[in-house]
Amino acid sequence: MAAPLTPGQEQARQVAEVLDRADQLARTAAAERAAEQQAGEALRHEAETKSRLALRLAGTSRKETLGLAAEYGKKETAAYREILRASRAAETAHREAWATIRSPETVGWFKKQGSRREGPSTVDELQTRLATMRERLPDIERITNNGVARAAANAERQASEHQKEATRLTATAGKLQEENALRTRMAAEAPTQHAREVQERAAHIKQAQHQAAEQARENALRAQREYRYEPPSQGRSGPSLGR
Repeated sequence: MAAPLTPGQEQARQVAEVLDRADQLARTAAAERAAEQQAGEALRHEAETKSRLALRLAGTSRKETLGLAAEYGKKETAAYREILRASRAAETAHREAWATIRSPETVGWFKKQGSRREGPSTVDELQTRLATMRERLPDIERITNNGVARAAANAERQASEHQKEATRLTATAGKLQEENALRTRMAAEAPTQHAREVQERAAHIKQAQHQAAEQARENALRAQREYRYEPPSQGRSGPSLGR
């Protein structure tokens, strides 16, 4: 099994096929130009022959002279029609050959060979141009392969960058998910924590109130223990009574 073609080989093959079609049309144009020239020579030959016969047939019957003149006239007409046909066919093939290499597949490859300009005026020049274009096929293969290699390297680099970015985004998404989960858990636990804090504050206040009451009771008892009634001394008279 044959090895697959490289991109450059495939591109060169496609361009070569276009050049093959153009070459075939150029050969057709050359053949028609040759037919046109041959018909022109035949026309000149018939005209000369008719002139010589006219001199030789001087004095012959009018009927014979007219018959021969008509015969050579038909030959002249046929030659003239062949000239017109061959000329039109050559021009058509010439024009189509140049239009072929101006196709989108090839016109860009042959700018230096004038593919974007008017076509050559003669078939010989056309065939010379096509031969020069064919010499460029190795360059087309090399340039295409290099371009594909650069494109592949760029694609690989971009893929690596995209992979790094995807990894970063995945890590970021993971962190966001963790944060969302934490927020959800905290939101679920908040009511319970709030109730616990309320209970703790109430217990603390109650304990403080209890301690304050105990302290007040102790202070009252202490005051009672420390208070003692002492009657007036005998050397001291009480308040005088009014008379």
